[in-house]
Amino acid sequence: MKRLSDFSQILLERTPLIDVRAPVEFAEGSLPLAENFPLMTDDERHEVGIMYKEKGQQAAIELGHRFVSGPVKEARVQQWINFIKENPGCAIYCFRGGLRSRITQQWLHDAGYDVPVIEGGYKAVRRFLLDSMAELLLKLNFRIIGGPTGSGKTQYIRTKKYFIDLESIAHHRGSAFGSYTDKPQPTQINFENLLILEMLRLKNVNEPIFLESESRMIGRCALPVSFHEKMLNSPREEISRPVEERVQNIYAEYILESPLGTQNDAAHFAHLQKSLDSISRKLGGLRHKEITEDLHFSKSEFLKNGTLESNKIWIEKLLLWYYDPLYNHSRLNHKARLT
Repeated sequence: MKRLSDFSQILLERTPLIDVRAPVEFAEGSLPLAENFPLMTDDERHEVGIMYKEKGQQAAIELGHRFVSGPVKEARVQQWINFIKENPGCAIYCFRGGLRSRITQQWLHDAGYDVPVIEGGYKAVRRFLLDSMAELLLKLNFRIIGGPTGSGKTQYIRTKKYFIDLESIAHHRGSAFGSYTDKPQPTQINFENLLILEMLRLKNVNEPIFLESESRMIGRCALPVSFHEKMLNSPREEISRPVEERVQNIYAEYILESPLGTQNDAAHFAHLQKSLDSISRKLGGLRHKEITEDLHFSKSEFLKNGTLESNKIWIEKLLLWYYDPLYNHSRLNHKARLT
């Protein structure tokens, strides 16, 4: 039966993937465009693992077949078939491309569907991605865009022919107020996988690739050390805008485009307050108290007449009192590093 080993082609051609590992494995990290339709549940996998250690492979296989038989087997095979029908050209993988992949492939073959297996499974593709990052960091040319918060750096890099939008990959704007409420950030492993995939897509580019200046942490996602080192040592340009324009940019992105502006959801003020509280020590007690009062005023204005304009008051204070000092400090550190 067919096995696939061109990992670059699998990833760049956006091959839909059936991940037959247990849910706990999938939750830790998976491949792009993979959906989890496990051969065994977490509990079943755990019991089979114990049997393998105590009585060997054959006994473990027999236990696995007892767990996944009859109606249970039929239901799981049907899940795979449904995915195959919706995603022609898909492939199967487990952790190492071994027994679980072969069983899944055989059962699908018995049902009339021939689906290839990824050679070496998730482990091999993950190794390929990490090796690719090391090679691509030597080849690709980065151009880093810095500037005070609200200067429109993300929008600026998106106007360029080639760019990597780190905040989009991390699903976080890279600041204390940068989390989204619609879905969580990817796991660290998934963030790395998606980042390296973006690099693979640009592997033949000889022109500068634009990235927004970021600290190593983007929310809870950490840039790989080697990647961040390359950013710190790449050519850099600064952009800036007047404070009034920066306030308007933040207002548009963090208020008008948030659930407050799109869904009239006043509960979003609690999210803003939580973000503010997370920087209270760095901001200082008096300034934290003043911005909290401004935020409460904005909430009352919203509840009374539905207006959001007063949010610009606390946004401007936050830029001048918190974000600008951080930016100035990081800029000095960057200059010191390059010299």
